[in-house]
Amino acid sequence: MQLQLHQILQLPTNKSVDAKSQFVHAYVKSNNFHLDRLRQVLEGYIRNLERIKLKSIKKSGFLKQYADACISTTSTNTPASTTRRSRAAADNNMIDNNHDNEDDHDDFNFMLLSFSNMIVEKEAARDALIARVQLFCCEPLKLYHSHCLKLKEEARNRDLAIVREISKQQQLDKMILKDAGNRPKLNQSQMELAGATHQVAHATENLLQSTEKFELKKRQDVKQILSELLWYSYIHLKTANIVDNRSEIKYHSKVLEILSEHHKQLGNIEFPEVSDFMERFKNFQPPLASPTRSLMSPF
Repeated sequence: MQLQLHQILQLPTNKSVDAKSQFVHAYVKSNNFHLDRLRQVLEGYIRNLERIKLKSIKKSGFLKQYADACISTTSTNTPASTTRRSRAAADNNMIDNNHDNEDDHDDFNFMLLSFSNMIVEKEAARDALIARVQLFCCEPLKLYHSHCLKLKEEARNRDLAIVREISKQQQLDKMILKDAGNRPKLNQSQMELAGATHQVAHATENLLQSTEKFELKKRQDVKQILSELLWYSYIHLKTANIVDNRSEIKYHSKVLEILSEHHKQLGNIEFPEVSDFMERFKNFQPPLASPTRSLMSPF
């Protein structure tokens, strides 16, 4: 692309001005469109991540609500009863850190709360991924609209210089045909044409340098964006005043670690307290306002 641009810009001006101008403007337009489209795609990706996060948090909240409802139900009219987990902890005077708030909960409640907490922990990692993609992938792409406008302005200045050069060339041709013997005017016209040609060369050189700088920066930025989406990297977040190392692979490895830990924990739950629950259920004393049941009823 870059060699092709150099070759086209260095063609004789008066023979290929239309082709060169069309090529440069098409180059700027294409880059502006595709880089802006890439930014929109990444922002859509972020919105999808945020929607998944909100749905997961909603799921976590429901599981916690379900666990609280189970705790409220199983603790009704059983002030002296405790589960095997809480009795063992009381005998040993030890309570695991993961069960600080579950002294009187059975394994079913613990399973619900543990899974709810796992979702919150997993979505915290997703939230860090969202912030990082926004900062290091979307924000740099927002600058390319102004970069493309600047490049387009330089291409326009070159076009204007070419138009002036063509005009001066036409004036000189007319001067040679009509008044070739007027040396002062002929010399003046030749000097104006030389000045216009110099302006075209200067505008072309500026456009070449700006295009080369733009192309190198674009390729490096897109490479960095794709690397950020994939690979592990350490970057200092000056805006947040922290050091973060989360990227797509880092996020998935963290999530895999969380899911593996809780999958193992979930598989170790066997609900040994079901018999205690059924015993409390059978011995449940209904309130006085409840209808009188038959003495033959087992419950």
